[in-house]
Amino acid sequence: MSSWRTMYQHVPNDVSETSLRGRVLSIFAAIAIGSLFVLETKAYLSTKLETDLSLRSVYEIEEQQIRLNFDITLMDLSCDLATVDVYSSVGHRKNITANIIKHPVDENGVRQRYEARNWHEDDFELWDPAVHEEIGPLHEDGEDALNLSDKSFEYAIEKFEFVFVKFYSSAGCDNCRDIAPTWEALGEIVTDTSMLLVDEAMKEQNLDESRYSDDEYEAAVNQIAPVLVTKLDCQTYAEICADENIRLYPTMRLFVNGKAAGDYNGHRTVLELVHWLIQVESDHRKPEEMMIHKVLNVANERVNRNEEEESWNEELQYYRSPLHSWNSTRHPGCQLTGHVLVDRTPGRLTLQAQSYGHDIAVHMTNLSHIVHHFSFGDVETQHYIEGNGASSGLPAKVVESLHPLDGRAFVTGELHQAYHHFLKVVTIEFGQGKVFSWARQQIQQVFRILHNTQLSIYRAHLVPETSFSYDLSPLAVQYYEVPIHWYDYVTGIVGLIGGAYTVLGLFDSGLSSIFELRILGGCAQAQSVEKSSMRSTGGGDRNSISQVIPSALRAIRKAAKSCIPYEKVPCQLLSATNKEGTLDLSQWSLVATDECIHTISCHNHDIIHLNLSGADAVTDEGIQSLSKCSQLQELNLDNIFRLQTGLSLVTERCCAIRDLSLCGCLGLKAPQFASLGQNARGLVSLKLSGCRQITPWAFTKLFEGLKLLEILDISYCSLVTDQEIKLLSESATGLRCLNLRECKLVSDIGLTFLSQGCTELVDLNLRRSELPFRVTDVALLQIGQGCRSLRALNLHGCELISDTGLSWLASWAKQLRHVNLANCTKITNAGARHLGDGCPNLISAVLTNVKRVSDVGLRCLANGCSKLETLNCSGLAMLSDGVDREFGLEGLQALGASSCSTTLKNLNIRGCTLISTLSMRAISKFANLERLDLSSNNKVTIAGAKFIGKACRRLTHLSLSSCGDCICNGIVDALITGQINLVSANLSSCKKITSLKALATCRSLQSVDLTNCSGITDGAILQLTEGAFEPGLRALHLVKCSLVTDTALYWLSDGLKLHDGTITLETLSVKYTKVSLAGLKGLQDRFEYSSLRHNESFLGFWCLSRLDDRRAINLFRKREMSATAIQARVRTSLERDTLMRARRAQCRKKVAVLLGAQYRGGRARVTYRELKSERRRKLFNALRLQCAFRCRIARKRLSRQRERRWLSVAPMASTAIQRIWRGVLGRRLANQAKIRAKQDRDRLAQSSVRIQCWHRVNRAKQSRTRLLCLKLTWELQRLRAAILVQAAWRMHVGAKRLKLLRLAWHAQRAMERSAARKIATAYRTVLFRREVLRRIFRTRRRLEGSKSIKKWWRQEKARVWHNLVVAQELRAARLRASQAIQRRVRQRLALVELMALRRKRDKEIALREGKAALLCRFGRLCLAKIRVCERRAEFEEEVRQFMVVKVRSSTRIASAWRGKKGRDRAREAALAKVHRWKQLWSEVDAAFYYYNKDTGQTTWTKPQLLLDTEPRPVCCNCSSGDTTATYECAVCDEFFCSVCFEFIHRSGKRRLHKFRPVYDFYGRRKDYNIEPWKSLRTTVHRVQS
Repeated sequence: MSSWRTMYQHVPNDVSETSLRGRVLSIFAAIAIGSLFVLETKAYLSTKLETDLSLRSVYEIEEQQIRLNFDITLMDLSCDLATVDVYSSVGHRKNITANIIKHPVDENGVRQRYEARNWHEDDFELWDPAVHEEIGPLHEDGEDALNLSDKSFEYAIEKFEFVFVKFYSSAGCDNCRDIAPTWEALGEIVTDTSMLLVDEAMKEQNLDESRYSDDEYEAAVNQIAPVLVTKLDCQTYAEICADENIRLYPTMRLFVNGKAAGDYNGHRTVLELVHWLIQVESDHRKPEEMMIHKVLNVANERVNRNEEEESWNEELQYYRSPLHSWNSTRHPGCQLTGHVLVDRTPGRLTLQAQSYGHDIAVHMTNLSHIVHHFSFGDVETQHYIEGNGASSGLPAKVVESLHPLDGRAFVTGELHQAYHHFLKVVTIEFGQGKVFSWARQQIQQVFRILHNTQLSIYRAHLVPETSFSYDLSPLAVQYYEVPIHWYDYVTGIVGLIGGAYTVLGLFDSGLSSIFELRILGGCAQAQSVEKSSMRSTGGGDRNSISQVIPSALRAIRKAAKSCIPYEKVPCQLLSATNKEGTLDLSQWSLVATDECIHTISCHNHDIIHLNLSGADAVTDEGIQSLSKCSQLQELNLDNIFRLQTGLSLVTERCCAIRDLSLCGCLGLKAPQFASLGQNARGLVSLKLSGCRQITPWAFTKLFEGLKLLEILDISYCSLVTDQEIKLLSESATGLRCLNLRECKLVSDIGLTFLSQGCTELVDLNLRRSELPFRVTDVALLQIGQGCRSLRALNLHGCELISDTGLSWLASWAKQLRHVNLANCTKITNAGARHLGDGCPNLISAVLTNVKRVSDVGLRCLANGCSKLETLNCSGLAMLSDGVDREFGLEGLQALGASSCSTTLKNLNIRGCTLISTLSMRAISKFANLERLDLSSNNKVTIAGAKFIGKACRRLTHLSLSSCGDCICNGIVDALITGQINLVSANLSSCKKITSLKALATCRSLQSVDLTNCSGITDGAILQLTEGAFEPGLRALHLVKCSLVTDTALYWLSDGLKLHDGTITLETLSVKYTKVSLAGLKGLQDRFEYSSLRHNESFLGFWCLSRLDDRRAINLFRKREMSATAIQARVRTSLERDTLMRARRAQCRKKVAVLLGAQYRGGRARVTYRELKSERRRKLFNALRLQCAFRCRIARKRLSRQRERRWLSVAPMASTAIQRIWRGVLGRRLANQAKIRAKQDRDRLAQSSVRIQCWHRVNRAKQSRTRLLCLKLTWELQRLRAAILVQAAWRMHVGAKRLKLLRLAWHAQRAMERSAARKIATAYRTVLFRREVLRRIFRTRRRLEGSKSIKKWWRQEKARVWHNLVVAQELRAARLRASQAIQRRVRQRLALVELMALRRKRDKEIALREGKAALLCRFGRLCLAKIRVCERRAEFEEEVRQFMVVKVRSSTRIASAWRGKKGRDRAREAALAKVHRWKQLWSEVDAAFYYYNKDTGQTTWTKPQLLLDTEPRPVCCNCSSGDTTATYECAVCDEFFCSVCFEFIHRSGKRRLHKFRPVYDFYGRRKDYNIEPWKSLRTTVHRVQS
């Protein structure tokens, strides 16, 4: 009990005292505890909202479709044209009308009265079938429907009372073409009516027809016409149609007294048009003034109909509705409201303008819209969530995202634009709990929408459309609530009370100590100050140590990765691998300084060849010290940026310099370069690449002095002009190699001078990216004639080079071996043929992006160039497989069959998209092929890959990038497996690659590019690391490999690790993967020659610059350090042996003297015994101490080994225990499943017996059958409910188990973190007592321990994730099993019902047969009466039909005779009118004009009557010789029909020929002598672009 008393000790009241500070703190403590208690209670009463993800929802099993709700207003599109279409991967539905309501909207946006759901336009006729003539015969006697222009349109609507205008488009309007004969027939009928009215008026007034001319007669006819029938081409007069708001073609609008009276939208027949005109006339004219009914009489005579059509027309006339009032201010808006059922697959909802009987005016189509509502799922559910979701803790973003597009307006500001909406739909489900109980009762699921809107631009000939593209996510978000347990609440209350009390107690004790310190005297204060100063001093030492150690570590790391001073590099190492008098410091230029150069020049005066390229630290002082080397002949100073004036002294004193390289020396000025021409006149080779600062004056001085120059490199010197090239050709006549890359000011003139002066030129580089037009075929002609020994020519980017230049070059330069024609787009197969015929020794040919070269050009190269080793055909889009045959081979087949098959080593066919199996089989014939590039070829096959993989065994570089989905594991295995010489493999953008086993077999592999290979996983990386690469994999690119994680990173570090802990990788790119930055930092020490980079474009390790040089220097440093260490150890051991021998000799002398002195007496013997015994005792004590020390060391080693063994065995033991436990659980679950399956089988057997019994009873009593069906239905529903409940319960149990696992995981993680903190604290206290080297060693040990802990933690995490995946699979398997059981039960029930129906059908058949036998007897009695009646009716019908045929034939004969007479009269009148015109010549205008004898009218254009009488031109290209021509070409000077014209002028230069049509839209002949030439091709190309 004493121990229990001491747990809660009390202070006596007489010892404690109260104070004001204590009262204040007590009050504050009470307030704090009370407020915290209230907050904790509120948190306990509330619930915490959490989310989870699931692959498939329970409710998606039966619901294969979801509801899409929309309420959209199209602000500028009529309801007649607005259609709703749905497209998906399952299928598509067009013009959906079910569950969709359309409301018209006026110009103020107000919805009008209710209209039909959707009006189909396919219920009226598009043309009049009674009009049998085509448009051509109707126009033979002239056009009765007048063709208006902009001026005549205004005149017509102002002068005439009734004007009926057809607005049409002559550019591809099929409906306009269909209605043209009907409209012309209407015009003829109106004209005939007018002529009858004129004739009647003349008869009434007794007027003589001969007194009036035809023009006066026509004027009278037009004046008295009841309505003027006209037409207007909107393609020609677009402004008028835009002013009239014409949106559809054709639009038939009636103008009354200059104002629009309405548009006709009925049947497009002549009679319907006339009836509509009569109705409109009745609203605007008095009954006595109406005239259009006379047109109806003429129309009835003109149109021939049968009796059925006549009766239908009479009924239509009786039921015809009156004309609706036409409102000109009506705005063509439409509000679409409704819903559609869409599949659970990606699709889109499209709103567009369509019409059955009209063509849409594209430029007048405006799809600006307002989205009032757009959502998925039940609308009432969404309203319920909006009202109750926020109050129940549901996030506001979820409620807002149910319909994010509501209330937004999308207005297009330009033509040919439309908005496209992209929607991502996510399913949201609600779990069990108090808060979501309302949700479970009201709803099952809702859909959240994530949207993005883009404005799309359409081509001018396409009708815009607005689309809502949706994609349903396979993941469902589950919201469920997590309540706080009562024990957590109690623990929190106790903790906050005790914590508040303890914190305020500490605060009180701190205040007390402060007040006590103030009361103390000066002595105590001095002592405290002294102690605090001592503490601060000690802390400062530790701080200084902690600051020194990282800096020392950084210095050591920097020394390990950087270079050693040059003074420590022995000269023997530099001269051992070089010739006599040659000093190559390019590898040691990283450490070379002015002092090093000064030392070299002082001790080595006989240097002949010196290479200092890349020495950044060398300045003018170091270069000037080289002036002592008088025998210097070759000097390389590339990329020495600090060099300015030191070169002049070297060139003055070292007169023997013949080879000088100054590439990239940007510090040199123009005078220094000019001095080279005076000081170094013996230069043979000069390289000035990249020296952009050289001026033309410096080049002039330089070239004047260098007469012996043979090699000159002035690439990227952009200030060189033709004048300097001319001076160079005059002075350096022996020039053999010249590099003019990117010398953009050099043109054909300079190259002409060069070819005339430098006739021994062997190598010439003219590559350029700017001003490509300055080098043309003229330059090639001059170069070929002047430089006949030319062997290498680079024309990259010279776009004006054509086949002519190549023919000139090939005819003279017979020794050409290397040619680069990249981006020379004018070269065709003829140029390739010239190269093959004229350059038989060609070794390398680059034809990149020479798109006009095809299989024929490649065949010419293969036949002529038998020594070809390198061929670059990237970008040749016309290169194909050819034909599979043994003769007449083309392309790569010809190349494989030629002698090049044994010499070709490099082949690049990047971007040749037509290459497939035949070409790959031809590639397999190149046995010595080393480099192969098949990038951007989507037709690579497995058969072709097997051919190449078996035959080409010397491949070193292979590229399959951007080949798309055709590249799979089989193709990669067939190509790469066993390629022991393969060094580089590029498989970027091959998303179907999942295995890298083939790459593991390539022993020489050094670089692998797997960028954008989304199928690559950690397992594939593990397969790659299993390969034995020599010397090792150096570069690996894993950009956008989204399945690669930190695990792959550690597999790379273990699989590619060397003996010293580093790995062979130098470049590793893991941008846009799951690899974390922490994982990269953990492996940073293993990448010795790489730096970690993390920016917007790169993540990973990037190799350092001049990597080989750094390796050589570091290798020498390690060798030097090891040699120094060995030498130090040897010297130490030798000195130690010498010292021991001296000590032993001295000891022997001393012992001998003592023994000699004491031996003479007895004391000497006693002393000897004592010394001997003491020596034994010391030896024994030393042995005991050594044994104890060894035992202690052995115990420590044993404990460490046990600890290490436990750390290595613990995860394995836990894994084994878990595996055994999972096996036990699996067996239990399997046994339970077997028991349940047996129970289910027994239950099914019993149910089958019961069903059989019920079925037997059903035969006797039908009433029992109904009851049995009801019972079975009820049991089926109960079974489904039980299955659903079981599935929900399993999901709930799985969620609980998952939660417990997560809590255990968090607890275990907290314990591991606390243990790690304790171990780290103890470890740091031990490390602070040791030396700096000891601390470094312990720090490394700690890093290794942390890595092993991380590795173990990742293994545990992977194990937990595996358990989760297994649980999900088990749940899916149970769900599938329940579905299978339900399917079997449904099949059994269906079989039972089918048997019952069959028996019922047999009974009904028997009854029917009996009844039929009775009816047959009665039927035979009635047949005789029926036959007599039928014979009598048939005879009467034959008599009636005979009379009808007789009347109809006489009517047709009469109408045909009248038509023939009318056409004869019209033909005679036309001929009379033709003879009235006379063709005359104008001397002033030098042109023909036409004069009318009767009226005196003159015109420059040939009258239409004369054009119609002329013979029609015939197509000159058709073989038949009688095809009517429709176009005339200005360049060809020939006539063509439409088919021949498109075939001849569709490509080449002929597509730019100007032409003109011979006939207009209605087939009338045009005066093509004055018709302007048109070029519609340019407009077509501009629209397409």
